[in-house]
Amino acid sequence: MDIMDSASSPPLKLSAELRNLVYEYALTKTAAVDFTASAPPLTRTCRQLREESLLLYYSLNDFVLRVPRDQCPVYVERFAASHFSATLLGREILATIKHLNVEYHLSSSENQPPPSGGSQPLRRGGWLELAEALVWAGLSKGQVGWTVVSTSFDDPSIGRNYFMYIAESARLRIYQQLVVEDWEKVVDDFHGRFGVAHASSPGQIDSNTMRDA
Repeated sequence: MDIMDSASSPPLKLSAELRNLVYEYALTKTAAVDFTASAPPLTRTCRQLREESLLLYYSLNDFVLRVPRDQCPVYVERFAASHFSATLLGREILATIKHLNVEYHLSSSENQPPPSGGSQPLRRGGWLELAEALVWAGLSKGQVGWTVVSTSFDDPSIGRNYFMYIAESARLRIYQQLVVEDWEKVVDDFHGRFGVAHASSPGQIDSNTMRDA
């Protein structure tokens, strides 16, 4: 990343108060920001601007991490190798995020029609590894929300009708509950094993090192 010398950066000629107003205007997004996207160019202009604006960017916005179908292991590995988990700056960034919503798309094995009779238990999926990676990086229970997404399917035994909608809705509610419970259990287990309380302030992520392939 090329960062110009601070002395040559025009914004630094403004007072600190004006710079803060500029940062807030330029960095605040109206919609949730892709967690894997690079931070805005403003945060890479020069070292001083980066120091002043990077954490602010992550504290001002909500973020979303979309985990595509069958890609959870890739995202777990990518997150674990990113500087969010491995560096002090990354953890400082995480500590400023107010809300990260994980949009988990059910894997091929999970994205199946409900078993007839409902006797077959659901298997816990790759979200467990992702939850562990997030909590190990320092994200707290209240910072992370989960949304479960399924690819629609056609099943002759259900039919394309209201009953299929009811069955699919019930199935997704079960998965949503499973995922949320798993996340809370991972956080509680982490605290129980290490006696560490998460910071009350939300965590954030610098997306420069974490991009979609």
